[in-house]
Amino acid sequence: MDKRLLDVTACPACREELRYSGESHPRRLISGQLCCTGCGLVFPVEDEVALLVPPETDLDWADWEREEGIENLMTEWVSRNFNNYRTPGGLAFDPILQDFVNTLCALNGPIVDVASGPGGSWCVSMMEHGSTDGLFVMSDLGKVVVEAWRHHLRTVGWADRCSLMVFDARSMPFASGSIAAITSICGLGSVKGDKQAYAETARVLRPNGRLLELMKLYEEGGSTQKKKQEQGQVTTWFDYETLLHNLGFTIEQWNKYSAGRGKISPGDEYPQDDETWECRMVNAVRS
Repeated sequence: MDKRLLDVTACPACREELRYSGESHPRRLISGQLCCTGCGLVFPVEDEVALLVPPETDLDWADWEREEGIENLMTEWVSRNFNNYRTPGGLAFDPILQDFVNTLCALNGPIVDVASGPGGSWCVSMMEHGSTDGLFVMSDLGKVVVEAWRHHLRTVGWADRCSLMVFDARSMPFASGSIAAITSICGLGSVKGDKQAYAETARVLRPNGRLLELMKLYEEGGSTQKKKQEQGQVTTWFDYETLLHNLGFTIEQWNKYSAGRGKISPGDEYPQDDETWECRMVNAVRS
């Protein structure tokens, strides 16, 4: 973790200042602990990864990462997805995605990718084409996937191009108004309690900060939409626009990115049945 991120990092439980003690290099925290000056909670930093998850946190959407043998699968997925972003014709060469990466490259200040997952969001493109200067954060609630990315980035010589954090998007470990951009590829919408995750996004962003995300909509009246409605999730474009408006965002641009029917891969939780879905790229600014 880059030392400069201490200026914007805050306790995810009470939002007070965190102070570090332990091993460090001139620009990075290596191994030690972050102690909250308010509530006294202590969060470990293990092998440069900050673990900023309060006790009793509901790990619902990261539970699958506890399955036996998942470490080997994570290593395989991370390597494949990393290469996919760097192969001609791969994700990094998609014009809509590249437009978003260009927008991010023009920003100054910390950029945080939420729920990076084994897919890596658009982090690889940012680290390859952007001037991240160490103030770029990859994150996930699952420790296993973050460790897989740490190992792979070291292997390819990119260890200093980002910081790695484990945290819950519903209680982000950043001071209010401190982050230049929050990014996510279908990560925010996958949180059980996504409205709280969007509220946290609004809280931590600076005035004129950016939310750049790929969000997924499911078939109107389908079983997936009904289940998400029962869980209190954002399920329609109208719900999404209304939520962002109420949180002080203006959607400056959106594009239809992809659409289909059924599951992209057999392990996907959604859609539940043979239903249609659509993904939209959204560029929103915080008032």
